[in-house]
Amino acid sequence: MVELRDEFHWGGYAYSGMVYAKTRKGDYPHPDWSDEDVTTARNIISGELPRVPTRPTRSRAWFPETFLFAPLVVTDPRGFAELEARVPDQTTTWQVLALAHGSNGAQAADVTTFEGTLPVVVEISHAGPLVVGDVMSLPIQVINRREAPLDTLLTVSVSGAAAGTNREPVSLGPGETATFFGDVRPTSPGEVVVTASVEPWDSMERRIEVEPRGRPTLVERHGTLGSAREISIETPSDGTHRRAQLTIVSGALGLIRSELDVGLARGQPDEHTLLLATIAPTLAKAVGAELEPGSLRTLRLLATQRALRASPTPSLELALTLGLAAALSDDPALLAFSPRWVQVVASAQRPDGTFGGESGWPLQRVLVTTAESIEMLSASKRSEREAGRARVRATGAFERHLRQIADPYTAARVLVSGATESAWSGQLIERVVSAIVSEDADASEGRKIVHTPAGVVRSDGKAPPDMESTALAALALLRHGGFEGPAGDLAMSVLGAYSPSKGWGDARSNLVCLRAVTSVFAKPPPERVEVLLSMDGRVLAAGQLSAGRRQDRLVMEAPVGLGGRHDFSISATPAFSGLSYTLSLESFSPWPRAADVRIELPRSFESGRKAAVALTTPLPPSAAVVEVPLPPGFWVDPSGLDGLVRTAQLSSHRIDTDRARLEVPAAVGPELSIELIVVPSVSGRFHTQPVRVYSVDEPGDSMFSSEPEWVVK
Repeated sequence: MVELRDEFHWGGYAYSGMVYAKTRKGDYPHPDWSDEDVTTARNIISGELPRVPTRPTRSRAWFPETFLFAPLVVTDPRGFAELEARVPDQTTTWQVLALAHGSNGAQAADVTTFEGTLPVVVEISHAGPLVVGDVMSLPIQVINRREAPLDTLLTVSVSGAAAGTNREPVSLGPGETATFFGDVRPTSPGEVVVTASVEPWDSMERRIEVEPRGRPTLVERHGTLGSAREISIETPSDGTHRRAQLTIVSGALGLIRSELDVGLARGQPDEHTLLLATIAPTLAKAVGAELEPGSLRTLRLLATQRALRASPTPSLELALTLGLAAALSDDPALLAFSPRWVQVVASAQRPDGTFGGESGWPLQRVLVTTAESIEMLSASKRSEREAGRARVRATGAFERHLRQIADPYTAARVLVSGATESAWSGQLIERVVSAIVSEDADASEGRKIVHTPAGVVRSDGKAPPDMESTALAALALLRHGGFEGPAGDLAMSVLGAYSPSKGWGDARSNLVCLRAVTSVFAKPPPERVEVLLSMDGRVLAAGQLSAGRRQDRLVMEAPVGLGGRHDFSISATPAFSGLSYTLSLESFSPWPRAADVRIELPRSFESGRKAAVALTTPLPPSAAVVEVPLPPGFWVDPSGLDGLVRTAQLSSHRIDTDRARLEVPAAVGPELSIELIVVPSVSGRFHTQPVRVYSVDEPGDSMFSSEPEWVVK
């Protein structure tokens, strides 16, 4: 049995279905009121009392789309369970769905709805990010849901990157609605906070991000803090809004937490996110720490649901990743599918002992795939006897092709698999050690790395970045002992190359690098570390890492004044080589007046009316992508774009709130000339980034239009 009761926490306050029912006539469930307050409110709603309660109005400011997700609720022996949930501040009708099953297989479901509303409501329209220099007339709606007239004041205040306060008289009859407008004129990057209040009935707060205007330029430097670091960075002389950001990740545990935080946000394959969430507790345990089980369980659950969609007919590559995740997990869903993935991998072994080897595969890729397959089968729940037979056949294949294993990446991958013999594994170790090089000390702190030779690929056919080759070499040397020094040097280079936003590359590279760093840097950092960032001899920012925050990243930001060359200094007290840093310097320069891409806008748009935006651009020889940024409140009519798809001028299109993305097939020709039909809903003057056109094959080589200005009346 599933029973849902109308009792929630609304906006952080508790109210019950009983109180709501008492005031249903006026739709007035006000937080934490006494029975006397409720009676008074009903009299006010009906017009029997002219006064209102004098308690202060709390601003509504929390607007998520969903507020309750509890997938693993366990009832008591009577079949009951209680959940507390804070209801968001939207004035809307909410639906709560409950699904349940018993130990005997019985199933049940129930749905309840409840309303969050007030007798007088003020609503600020949702607006996307603005740019410095924009002017927006923000719609603000006042709704009188009472049965009596409303005469009051609307107070609109703007703070943050733009400031000001305005008051407007409001006079509404019963059930009437009126729309007012508040001007927002951001003068600096940051955040604009718009608050609209109709005291004492309602108050709403809306936060609007303000971005710098211009073309962004980002310079990053990475390293470790085993000693003080001196770095020189050149910034554009015409740049504005320059900011320096220093991010410190505390040793192996900090890296694990950082990767878990951004695993899904980066858009990496779900199977790799699942593998990361599965091995993270083991990696954390290796460095003497534990991760928060709640957030880890949620990440693993979401990744599992997504990854299992591809499980009925997995490829060898997918089965390798999912099978390894299942081998290291106790999740029932993964364990149920594990035999299927293991069978896919095991059946891919050929009579000569290798795995994979589809048409056109080079031998080097076949050997790497074989090494990964043996590692997965050895870790799986498959019987040791069957895994042992597969390993013996693979070992024979590696020995036969020993002379062809000439590159350090393949040699390291074979060593990590464990399918080697002491009689010849030394030759592979020698190839790995001989590939270690020291880079220029001025440029990279003399770090030791292993470059990936041209033509070397992973099992997925992609070339591994240098940091993945470096990390794999460190793991190989650690596995075979006696090379702790070189392995530590390589792992330190990997740690210093970490970027919180990008990791070390793609999802595969991140997993290999994370394993290498956690294998070497198991020692926790000191109890307390002071970090100092200076520029040209002047302290910009200071921060502290303590034992209780080892899982967190330390982020420090500070504005940078003039452009040109600056000398930065980063120090940690006490120094600790297990701390990695990323120093980012961002500035914004004027966009060049490009002539390649042309966008033609009307002299002015009219709010609520359709208008045409003409776009003409040259195209690269291959398939291309055209990205058209949109100002806040602009809607693109998809019917015209659907017509272009039918006539093969576009292969597809996607419309987001802030841009339209058009995919152009290669057969269109040297030039594309189209019109977009748009409808603005917010008046003002807006600036967006230029239209960007790039080849699908070479996305880094882009063409731009000049910076457009959108005027809406």
